[in-house]
Amino acid sequence: MKENFAATNKVYQPKIKVIGLGYSGFKVAEYMKEQLNNIECFTFEAGNSVWTSSLDEKHKIVFSGEANLSESESIKSGQKYSLENKDKIKEIVKKTDLVFVVSDIGSGEDVETTAIVTQIAKEQGAVNIVFAVTPADFEGKKRNETAKKALQMFQEEKNIDGIIIVSKQRFINIFEKKATFQELCDFVSSETAKAIKSIIDIFQDGLIQINFDNFKGFISNAGYIGIGISEKTKDIKSEIKTMADYPMIQGSFEHAEKIIISIKIGNDVILSQINEIIQTIQEVYNVKGDAEILFGVQTVKEFKTDEVRVTVITA
Repeated sequence: MKENFAATNKVYQPKIKVIGLGYSGFKVAEYMKEQLNNIECFTFEAGNSVWTSSLDEKHKIVFSGEANLSESESIKSGQKYSLENKDKIKEIVKKTDLVFVVSDIGSGEDVETTAIVTQIAKEQGAVNIVFAVTPADFEGKKRNETAKKALQMFQEEKNIDGIIIVSKQRFINIFEKKATFQELCDFVSSETAKAIKSIIDIFQDGLIQINFDNFKGFISNAGYIGIGISEKTKDIKSEIKTMADYPMIQGSFEHAEKIIISIKIGNDVILSQINEIIQTIQEVYNVKGDAEILFGVQTVKEFKTDEVRVTVITA
């Protein structure tokens, strides 16, 4: 098992953009704008939609969408307005290191827009990660079939470096049964925003750092990836076990060739704590013996003794 330590000198801070498509994308862009002032967020919005983001007009691409389209019409519509706005998309992703796209892939329009945005980002040299929000079972066969075809297309076109499946159905299984569909969608969006923020946090200065070049090597052309985020806790072993069922990482360890482990811990950290966390992850998730492990450690002065938070990414 190969373990890579990052250098301890100051790390390069990559230029990052977040692009939201569909309701989930809008909400994530809003959450990210509220939480991180240094990250630019953009949305693609239909002019006739009941949903609209609170972003300023400079950060919106608005198109004249049509209601009640068939799947083929929806796909053509997505292709049309994405190509019409190709120059705007190029401008958004120009000189950007990392692009996050959050897309409701039950919609043909959002699928085609995702495909074109990631193609342009790839051409511009950016690493791109798509959070593919898949429909719940009760949203119907049509939307679920569209999502299934989208994931297959994304894999075949190879313009997306990393695909994280955000399954509404999996989140239903851990969500309150009395919750409304609106509350479910908002919860899924807030968890997606938390996942993006956790990835961005990896690049912050730390005791043991993960620099962007290492991350780029890890994520480039990785295909399906998973992400799990623990809560801040003193019982990290229990939290790591619970994290195994988190919807965005569930089942991804079985075939993982590479793993990133990012640890946030108090200033009084000792080496045995870090070692114990890594060993627990290896044991709980039955990590393959030849898997490459890249890990970083950041000390947080607000954390009390023995408080820990862990982010795990698999590829």
